[in-house]
Amino acid sequence: MELIAENSTYLLNFIGHACANADSRKTNIQAYDFVYISNKQGILSISGSNGSQTFTRENQSEYIQAKGDGELCVEASKFFQIVRALPKGQPVKLKGLKDKDRAVISSGRSKLQLKIIEPTTYPQLEVLKNQTGSFKVAAKTFVQLVNDAAYAAGRTDARAYLNSVYLKAKNNTLYGVGTDGHRLSAIKHSIEGDGNADLDLVIPINAALVFARLNESAEFLEVSFNGSRAQFNWGGLIYSTTLVDGKYPDVMKLLPTRCDSKLVANKENLADSLKRMLVLVSDDKHPKVQMSFCDNLIKFKALSNSDEDLGLDEVAGASAGNAIDFVYGLNPRYLLDALNHIQGENVELLFTDQLSAFCVGATDCKNTRALIMPVRI
Repeated sequence: MELIAENSTYLLNFIGHACANADSRKTNIQAYDFVYISNKQGILSISGSNGSQTFTRENQSEYIQAKGDGELCVEASKFFQIVRALPKGQPVKLKGLKDKDRAVISSGRSKLQLKIIEPTTYPQLEVLKNQTGSFKVAAKTFVQLVNDAAYAAGRTDARAYLNSVYLKAKNNTLYGVGTDGHRLSAIKHSIEGDGNADLDLVIPINAALVFARLNESAEFLEVSFNGSRAQFNWGGLIYSTTLVDGKYPDVMKLLPTRCDSKLVANKENLADSLKRMLVLVSDDKHPKVQMSFCDNLIKFKALSNSDEDLGLDEVAGASAGNAIDFVYGLNPRYLLDALNHIQGENVELLFTDQLSAFCVGATDCKNTRALIMPVRI
């Protein structure tokens, strides 16, 4: 088999995700440091895996062709680096050397050798079998939903379900949730699919964060899954990942059904004030500010870990419901993260009391809600 690309840019687009995902460190299976290239029955594809997540790109470009059926496993990192360094605008060819553990990549005056392994030694790629459900959703909507949930998810918690994003599809609505135990983000969007299906996915956080790096042009994304794996198909790009084993807790019941007090403020002004507060407490492992409301002003006081007063700031706001006659302690980074993932000009902060978590969302849209726990002051 010989792979031919019109230039290195087209080839980089074809191999990029697979090469970046190829990694043996999690499994100590050295074959995962290679990418698997296949041309069978007229379908040219490349796959890269780390044992848990796999990227497969099926060629849809007229500027990349393959001569002859066959398979080739090329060392991923050097393959990508060499292609990136090749002369611009020159055709690129990749072909395995017969009876040698090398492939030659040529472009212009360059002829460079890459290490290869026998395709039969490459671990069999996990195929989604016994599919239990699927749904179709606008690709940008899905990626945005995952990103808006992932920021609040844990990273290194001993409880694996906290280091994940929970997706639930029911009644033609897709819900996304992320929490690290101190804050929570919940989002919902309409989808196409089996409106009667009750679908649950718990995606590891390292798999969920991949979506932030994707920039596919496909309008729709098809999500398929079984009890242990999920597959996301953009058409030319297929991403599959293992799922977290275990049931996600019913955190949606934590979202308050009522609030006694409400504050409304301009999102940008509120975020700017929090950024100034965060500068003052950035050296603290657990930054905290004190928030209060008086005379149509939301007032922040930055506090050190020893409760030393570090500075004050104010933002114009309006209140509704019961008077807010208490001070509230919060981590400014948590509120700032929530504001960065909320669309709209104005936001509302919903309170029950100073000891309960408060809810944050846009005033004109109820599809995104964040919940933030108080801190001791």
